[in-house]
Amino acid sequence: MFVAIKKASAWTFDTSEAYGIGAGIAMAERGAIYLKDPSGKPATFYYGAPGVGFSDGVKMPKSLILPKFGKLNVGSDGVGASFAPTAFPNKGQMYVLPGTTGNELTAADIRGMCIFCEVSGGVIAGASATAMILGIDPISVYTMGLNPDIFKQTIMLYRAAVDPLAALPIAAELTEMNFKAALHTAKGLLVMAGASGSLSVGAGAGAYLGLMF
Repeated sequence: MFVAIKKASAWTFDTSEAYGIGAGIAMAERGAIYLKDPSGKPATFYYGAPGVGFSDGVKMPKSLILPKFGKLNVGSDGVGASFAPTAFPNKGQMYVLPGTTGNELTAADIRGMCIFCEVSGGVIAGASATAMILGIDPISVYTMGLNPDIFKQTIMLYRAAVDPLAALPIAAELTEMNFKAALHTAKGLLVMAGASGSLSVGAGAGAYLGLMF
């Protein structure tokens, strides 16, 4: 396992939503996580994150009118968008990591800096899987050194995009390669999978560094 896990958390996953856009290798995503704390009280957490990634797909037909985001034309070369509203079926599990001082996560442990890897694929309708590391000490992120083996990581991202069975293990390895120092301070791990939609045809994978609040 790429990171030690204390135990499964008593926090329960209700649903989530996510909306993303990518141009070339640059990506960005925002979304929300809907959980219930150990007492059963609903809690909502919002996040936003820039990232980098890889996609393997084809252009959409020119007859299909797609939206614009500023000067970006979705569906053109290298530009795509994805969406997974709360109405789409999904599942998730929260885990407690050694970075937390107690035996169970608090809302404060979940908030803060987060790192996540995501893989997705489909033709308009598809599926996605995400491993999200929560509650990271920001100082460790500022001082971490990125793994220089870009070629190896590019090959790994391609494998994750074309082989759904290998996606989560590859996402875990990429997270460890790039953010090993930061992982030691992480307090929670949220693993999610579910249906998604995409204004493209193909598959992709990405790594993000963002903020949960």
